[in-house]
Amino acid sequence: MTSQRRPALLIVIFVLVAGAMFLGLRSCYTAAKGDKETVSATSAGDSIIAFKDGTTMIAERGTLGRAMVDWLELNKKGQATFLLAGEPFAQGSAELAPDTATRISRLAALLKANGDVTAQIFVFAVDSGNQHADINLAGIRARRVQTELVANKVAPSRFTVAGRPAPETVKSGSAIQSGRIAVTLSRSPET
Repeated sequence: MTSQRRPALLIVIFVLVAGAMFLGLRSCYTAAKGDKETVSATSAGDSIIAFKDGTTMIAERGTLGRAMVDWLELNKKGQATFLLAGEPFAQGSAELAPDTATRISRLAALLKANGDVTAQIFVFAVDSGNQHADINLAGIRARRVQTELVANKVAPSRFTVAGRPAPETVKSGSAIQSGRIAVTLSRSPET
């Protein structure tokens, strides 16, 4: 009888070991699968913008890029002014802050995708008490923005840049803080 029990015992041990391995592998798969972040198609679709020329951009609601996209989607002639948030340059220099370089590349994408839109870009001086030096630095910073747009393959005929004294006001009446960048997008009437 012991010889008859041996194959049955081996089968039972094999089934138990195989079952334990299966459950172990399944728990590893579930743990790995659970670590992935899932994004619903609706939330991703709300942030991904597809332009007429086939390019895409991520523009979260509530951001400057999204505000520009929303204005462009209205497809109306006229102008709209947008103010870049934060400190766009390193203190006392024309070196772009990392966020500013990203915003300028997004502006470039918007301009390239919307051939009927032009931009006026104003870089406002920081008020240090030396108005001549402040306006000079604002002009250097404006040229830095121009260089960045050209590097992003935007034709110079599509935009103008200029340094301005601090403080200035936008047509909406809101005060612009010194050192900031304002972008006015214009869509000309259809011909």
